[in-house]
Amino acid sequence: MEEIKINVPGVTSTYEILRRKALQLIFNDKDLQHREFTAAPLTPEAAIGRSSCCDYVLLKGKERLLQAEIDGFVGQAFTDRPGYYQGQLNNVFNFPLEDNFERAVFISFLNALLRRQDVIQKSMHCRDESPAHCALLLSEHIKKVFEPGKVVLIGYQPRFAETLADSFALRINDLDPDNLGKTIKGAAGVSIESSAASEENMEWGDLVVVTGSSIINNTFPSFNLSNKPVLFFGTSIAGPAQVLGLNHFCPLSF
Repeated sequence: MEEIKINVPGVTSTYEILRRKALQLIFNDKDLQHREFTAAPLTPEAAIGRSSCCDYVLLKGKERLLQAEIDGFVGQAFTDRPGYYQGQLNNVFNFPLEDNFERAVFISFLNALLRRQDVIQKSMHCRDESPAHCALLLSEHIKKVFEPGKVVLIGYQPRFAETLADSFALRINDLDPDNLGKTIKGAAGVSIESSAASEENMEWGDLVVVTGSSIINNTFPSFNLSNKPVLFFGTSIAGPAQVLGLNHFCPLSF
């Protein structure tokens, strides 16, 4: 395939790799390039269904799940800058990626495109009580694959935090100031710290478990360059994880 020249300033090499992959996938399909597609934020119930828990970020309204669709194939991305977009894929994949809205549109369409091309088979957030079940699966997966004594969770997911604290020494970092200082249920001494402590905590931990939202809020490079094993979770990073060869966990997405 002919190499595609990219010349968009102000983005990291990670996003350039993702941009190149997307443009290569649509390179020979002029119809796909120039048709208009839409991305829109989902309501909390459309995104995550109904749960007995009310403390998930989607239910608190701090973030929304942006959903893009290409020929019936869906891609999603968490963002604190939700909005509507309608446009052509060749424009989307040449965004300068200067803010969380542009990155959410870009990543949601990338996930939809990779789902359409069968590069990934799951791209939609799990629903109802599945996030709680996912937490149990995550703990078992980590024990089996990584065998860590100390785990750092980057991005507070309540059920993940509670379950991981039951099995490992745990530290947690989060960007939401409303979460800072909160003590994890059933885990004496485990409280949520600010992102300022993430570097120190990553040095402490044996494994770093990172929200896929990091690919949207542009904190991803600092975790991807960690000298410790890193496991990313969530649908936002489903496509990027496949393209970049990352450890990824999201077993109940569909």
